[in-house]
Amino acid sequence: MHRSARILAVAAPLALMVALAGCSTADSGKPAASATATETAKPAEKTPAVTIGDAIGAVKDGKPVIITDSRGSYQKMALNPDAAFAKTIPSDNDGTAKQSGFSDADILDGQKWVSEFIVSEAIDSTILDDHDGKRDWIAAHKNILEGDVLAIANASPDELAFLNTQKPTDAVSVTYARDGKPRAKNVTVKLNQVRGLTQGGEAYLLFDGAYDVAYRAKSTDVYAAYEAKGYSKDQVNSTLPDILSKDELPVHGTATFQWALHQVGEAWRIAGEQYTYDNTLT
Repeated sequence: MHRSARILAVAAPLALMVALAGCSTADSGKPAASATATETAKPAEKTPAVTIGDAIGAVKDGKPVIITDSRGSYQKMALNPDAAFAKTIPSDNDGTAKQSGFSDADILDGQKWVSEFIVSEAIDSTILDDHDGKRDWIAAHKNILEGDVLAIANASPDELAFLNTQKPTDAVSVTYARDGKPRAKNVTVKLNQVRGLTQGGEAYLLFDGAYDVAYRAKSTDVYAAYEAKGYSKDQVNSTLPDILSKDELPVHGTATFQWALHQVGEAWRIAGEQYTYDNTLT
């Protein structure tokens, strides 16, 4: 039986606030990339995508998308094209989405968009284990945030709950694996409910769901994280006995969420959010 150590928790969800959008021009419907792999002039031999449950290791032009930061390199994650949750409208569908003017095609389009965002950013943001770049992330993704969500992001980045990032105040802040591979080894996402909401003459899609992910942390980085908080090696060994025999430990991440999406032209934007997550080193 393994003991566990809580390394990160956001206990209180933000109240869902559906913000009204003004007359704005539609931007690209996909989140802007915070970093990308270097492209080559000639297409290289294609690399098969690594399957990580409902995610895959991102590949572009036949090459893995590698993110390099001050801590090392890892492969970015993307939505698995075979992920069923992104392609089937939740059975818990009370008809309010259609009453709000959304067709099945609209629902599936919004569902695919938010599914891609959940995997590539909520679960695998470039600032997942590094708080310092939060404002840069927000600046790069302003085109997909609006109203109160954008205002909160600009004024108090730490209050934007769906950015699953560690903070200096956390009990322990562990750097996830930097070995050129994805930082997670399993991702499961569920969309449990879809509804529609009309407010102030604007229509919104609301998706409720949850995810479960196993992040990868090298044992050496776990020791370093605890040492930074004043714990001894013996204390770590006592709390996490598997660290004595394993080079890598899992960090179990779970979340429940609700997203309110607003369609502007053909693009989708996040107009409201309610989100709780918990990452535990086991």
